[in-house]
Amino acid sequence: MAETALTPQRPVEGRSPHGRPGRSAPALLLRWLPAVSVTAFTAGVALFYGVSVRDLGLFAVYLAVCVALPGTLLVRALYRGRRTLAEEIALGVALGYAVEVVVYAAARA
Repeated sequence: MAETALTPQRPVEGRSPHGRPGRSAPALLLRWLPAVSVTAFTAGVALFYGVSVRDLGLFAVYLAVCVALPGTLLVRALYRGRRTLAEEIALGVALGYAVEVVVYAAARA
């Protein structure tokens, strides 16, 4: 029995030998499918109602660089622990918008 504990176990399909989910292309696609579909639907509705592709692109860059990135970095600095990337980005966007509102109110005062 001691020999079986030392022999490597065969990994379960879709998982690495350490028990973490694999990074295969179909698994990665399925993981990002909800975010991609909501983004595509939102962009489609905005385009249908006359928002230009340029404006959508500029807003996406603003959202990523000025709201999500600083907010995500603040979340990582303030809250230690393990979270998924999606959780960190969602918390970062929420915190980024909250900080933006406070800074905007202070600048207007």
